[in-house]
Amino acid sequence: MIFEVDAFPSPSVASPPSSSCRIDDLPGDLLLEILKNLEKQDTGRRAHLRAASLVSRQWLESSGVACSSLSLSGLKASKLPKLLARFPSLAVLNLNFLFDCSEDSLASIGRLCPRLLELHVPETCKAADGSGLVALARGCPNLAILSLPAFKGPDHSLMAIGSHLPRLLKLRLRSVPHLTDAVVAHIAQSCRRLEELDLSFTDVTDAALAAVGGGLQALQHLDVKHCKRVTGAGVASVAAGCPQLRVLHLGVVDVSDDGLTALGRHSRRLEELYLDYGAGDNHQLSREAFSSLAAGCRVLRVLSLRGSRQVDSSAVAGLARGCPALEVLDLHACDAVGDDGLGPAIAGCKGLRELVVTGTAVGAAGLHTFSGGLPHLALLRLNGELVTDAVLHSVATNCPNLTEIHLSNCHVSDEGIQRLLAGCAGLRSLSVKACADVKATAFHGLACAALETVALPSCGVTDDGLLALVRACPRLSSLALPACLKLSAAGLAAALPESRALREVNAAACKQLLRDDIVRLTRCCRPAVKSIRVSRPHCPDDEYTLKRLHVGWQLPSWARSSATSTSPRLSGGFGGRGLYGSSSAGATPHSL
Repeated sequence: MIFEVDAFPSPSVASPPSSSCRIDDLPGDLLLEILKNLEKQDTGRRAHLRAASLVSRQWLESSGVACSSLSLSGLKASKLPKLLARFPSLAVLNLNFLFDCSEDSLASIGRLCPRLLELHVPETCKAADGSGLVALARGCPNLAILSLPAFKGPDHSLMAIGSHLPRLLKLRLRSVPHLTDAVVAHIAQSCRRLEELDLSFTDVTDAALAAVGGGLQALQHLDVKHCKRVTGAGVASVAAGCPQLRVLHLGVVDVSDDGLTALGRHSRRLEELYLDYGAGDNHQLSREAFSSLAAGCRVLRVLSLRGSRQVDSSAVAGLARGCPALEVLDLHACDAVGDDGLGPAIAGCKGLRELVVTGTAVGAAGLHTFSGGLPHLALLRLNGELVTDAVLHSVATNCPNLTEIHLSNCHVSDEGIQRLLAGCAGLRSLSVKACADVKATAFHGLACAALETVALPSCGVTDDGLLALVRACPRLSSLALPACLKLSAAGLAAALPESRALREVNAAACKQLLRDDIVRLTRCCRPAVKSIRVSRPHCPDDEYTLKRLHVGWQLPSWARSSATSTSPRLSGGFGGRGLYGSSSAGATPHSL
């Protein structure tokens, strides 16, 4: 292992180092600086710092001091105190995968991590009397970020958050069953620095939001989706008392006209607004309320109206005219929005980057408004038989920077797909669902250098089309072809080896794939392919119908009789070993 130390200050030494100086003789301050630099370069699982800790006992101790961030997975809670004692400088701790977290675990964190700034507690934390949370809050007074999703402790233990953590900037209390208005009011009065607050899926009422508006003037992000006891009055209180508000989630909340009007009057800095009501809810919102919202929130960038059946074309048109900075517009399942709503949205918001119009009443005239041009559009979702090859040609011509497109149940063919691919050279993700005329022959003669993900479920993909697709996409990493009934095992076996970047293949419900075909298919895949997902509807005698076959695993029982010594070791059975697990002594994956 080689370390570069030129960038670090030289330690003060009495004499120059001798030629027999050992690695353990490095001064402690220099070693600590080296390991801190390693931590900055580490990504993911911190392999560099872990490797350095194996050099010697001194390096083990120093690596613990240098480590400031830790994410635990698969660790027994009983071993947590001993582990935390190794990391006295810990600032960030993620326990999301510590499944047996308990009161004692939280108490040990408060006792051993006095410098902790960020903590993520798992939803499975077993909280009885809440004493662990109280000890945590007392021992970590500098916490700035605390995530306690679905915490089961009593409400008096939640009061400790406000009593002992005045420096909190972000607090997430999603799905906390015992969260009351009194607790929220106490936190709002004590944690005046809060910038982000998540109260989603709780039973708080307008009284809690009134306290938030009265005490959290610095609040920028508030999430109260699925808080069904919150009404427009609570939203109005937040709008009036939180002038810095930038992000607001109000999914399945009875906002009412008063709430929208207050947002337009007071929330001048609002950038993201989520009004996802759900298809079954009935919320009456007037055009005047949306006009007030558009007039006041001029810097709105993200607007989601998913499932808002009371939003019509005039409301969308007014919002588009009043919010020219809009970048994301989601109109999924807004079945009252038609051509006269989409047209003004495209004409007035030239900066749109994401547009979703699935499940609307938009017709052919509205779809052809793409000819107006959306030069910055990166993501587009369309569905319905009115989406034709002509619409795709308009999209390809006027949306050259498109990187992701999703089409479902559309009347498009290979000709339209070919025009789309030729016009959008930067396309990275293509999803076409239930379009029988798409056979993938559109990829013949094309070079889709940027395309990484292709999903063609329930399409008419043929063997020749698949081969053309794989050859045209050198960076293809994920390929989904479920229920493509015209595909054969021979076609897959011929196409898959052509790709060097392919990692995942989904061929579920392809009826021409039989038992022996699956075994042969796994032999022809390159080692880069991590998983092949298949189902075998013609094998009812098997105890399962869907298998996920991983290179490096043992063959399932139904395939072992057909396997040879040259086949890769695969598994699809329940309870199989993981990707890095060995199935038997001395067994190693074969080269494919």
